Amino acid sequence: MKKLLAICLSIFMITTMSITAFAAPGGFISSPSGKSAPELVEYSNEDENCTAKLKITAYSDRNSLSDTLRETFEAAYNSIANTSDLTQLNSELSDIADKLNTSADNFAVSDFFDLNYSDCDLHEDHGKFTIKLKADVLDNFVALMYFNGEEWVIVEGAEVSADGVHLTFASQDLGPFAIVVDTSTNGSVTGSTENPQTGDSFPWFYVVLMGVSVLGLAVIVIVYLKKKNA
Repeated sequence: MKKLLAICLSIFMITTMSITAFAAPGGFISSPSGKSAPELVEYSNEDENCTAKLKITAYSDRNSLSDTLRETFEAAYNSIANTSDLTQLNSELSDIADKLNTSADNFAVSDFFDLNYSDCDLHEDHGKFTIKLKADVLDNFVALMYFNGEEWVIVEGAEVSADGVHLTFASQDLGPFAIVVDTSTNGSVTGSTENPQTGDSFPWFYVVLMGVSVLGLAVIVIVYLKKKNA
């Protein structure tokens, strides 16, 4: 019986540890691993000869990318996950915070995705893309950042539409992008103006549910063994 309980508890602990591994971190509002990418509404290239087709990829779908693109995507993720101060990734965010009369401590990444292209072998000779995205969270938009493989740079001229639904920007460089928003009490980036989320909401419900299930299984087995030995 003691061995049975030990096995059940071990299963419970392993399951709990696996859930903890999904915790998100650092400069993200919530883990991009459980979030879909923004919708790619439309795009165009300034060179009419460009035949490139853009594709937007969520972090959870990074394995669909080539090894090189996936590794860059993961490096971009790690840089955000390993800091709670986004100004360490780009110092211009401090200046933006001053202009907005807020603290850069309130800044976090709401959307993280990869933009890349296919079907254009001569794209290096072409110009910028003008891109329109639809994202769930654009309230209190601060900046759009692009990861060039070594550092994060601000995408100049990125604008949110008047209705707060679309983000439009122009860029010749493609790769990992991050939408930065202000999570202070002046906005509603997490659905609450009083308690902005700075990390993943830990799934305690599932932990409790699994715990109850494991204990329930143990009880059933114990009762069965007692009846069998009676």
